Amino acid sequence: MKKRPFQLSRRHKGWLYAVASLLFMSGALWWLADLASGSGLARATKPSLLKIHGGAAMVFLFVLGTLWPNHIRRAWQAGQNRRSGVTLLAWLLALTVTGYGLYYFGDEQVRGWTANAHDALGFLAVAVLALHVWLGHRTVKVRRASVVHVIEPVD
Repeated sequence: MKKRPFQLSRRHKGWLYAVASLLFMSGALWWLADLASGSGLARATKPSLLKIHGGAAMVFLFVLGTLWPNHIRRAWQAGQNRRSGVTLLAWLLALTVTGYGLYYFGDEQVRGWTANAHDALGFLAVAVLALHVWLGHRTVKVRRASVVHVIEPVD
């Protein structure tokens, strides 16, 4: 079966999902360590987890950028999965802005709000990504099912 022009290659999916998983796991583990910040182990692991999370975020943004020419642009032109794609991109933009804010917003009150927003957005990002992928697969199945096969009469 011919691959759609905007379908990700197996290697591209592998990179995207591996980096997204590392990003999510490092953020979730940092969040758990922050909850248990009184323990010595949590205090010892938080800086390393933050470094891993920040590095994974940079790599994720790079991988996201590689989606633009083929996946995002071509799917947009084909009218495929636009709502969930725009929602996912907006979600990732909000995560990027709040992540930036955690580094550079100096006011403690703003930083607290930013941290809470970043945590919530990060945990829900998995669901938003999964929904986008599921809707894309569902669209393909619906289109395949709606293809009508015409049998020409034989003279």
